Amino acid sequence: MAAAGGDIFCRKACVVVTGASKGLGKSVAKTFASRFPDSSFFILLARSLTDLEKVKAEILEKNSKVKVAVRKFDQGNLDQAIFDTLFDSVFSDFGVTADDFEQSVVVHNAGTLGDNTKYGSQLSDVVTVQSNFDVNVSGTILLNSGFLRKFSNSSKGRLIINMSSLVAIQPIPSFSLYCTGKAARDMFFRVLAAEDPSLRVLNYAPGPCETDMQRACREDTVDRTTKNMFLAMHTEGNTLDCDTSIAKLVELVRLDQYDNGAHVDFFDDIGGHIAKAALNM
Repeated sequence: MAAAGGDIFCRKACVVVTGASKGLGKSVAKTFASRFPDSSFFILLARSLTDLEKVKAEILEKNSKVKVAVRKFDQGNLDQAIFDTLFDSVFSDFGVTADDFEQSVVVHNAGTLGDNTKYGSQLSDVVTVQSNFDVNVSGTILLNSGFLRKFSNSSKGRLIINMSSLVAIQPIPSFSLYCTGKAARDMFFRVLAAEDPSLRVLNYAPGPCETDMQRACREDTVDRTTKNMFLAMHTEGNTLDCDTSIAKLVELVRLDQYDNGAHVDFFDDIGGHIAKAALNM
């Protein structure tokens, strides 16, 4: 059921995007900045500050009235102080408070593919396995908690978008770490939606987008059948442009008719989700 207040793109927002320096995160940042009202505030996080500055410049070239903060942020660096102070620091630098906004949005896009050069039975290196879950699961949870502490007013709209994947629900040989991390994130956000109905939560699987990660799938995957699948997808032109996928995300968010915590794929029929949500009203 659509939240009170209608289209979220009509209300002044604070929007946080992780992994915003390239690929899907960059597309989210630029697309959302073109849709939200003037004076909305964007906080863009990624490991490359140089690339973030380029994204910021592209956003401001299109709309100079939004505010954009960029911060170098390694989601796998589990330093308590970073997660405790990140949003306070940004707000202080820009002279804003949570009360300045009608709603808040966080898009959890940052993540890594993990080691796809090995089968699950060959994953024996402690650092490799731990660092994968630090970035993809633990860091996501901690950042999300920091976001909710900053935006604790449940009377204002709070939207959490987890960039998920088909592999969160479908096992793929060579991708044991990636599949497990995505499945864990999906379940975490489903539980969050069940715990707090004042939140709007969406697990969005963007489809096979043409990104650095997609290229690594073609080049490094140990399982031959899986690797050939990714190669065929590319050569036959079946990968997606990031902007195409994010346009679908915009429509999902605008309509706001999905079940809270739902996993929605790019290839899903939005109308089907609307009909299902209507039955649950």
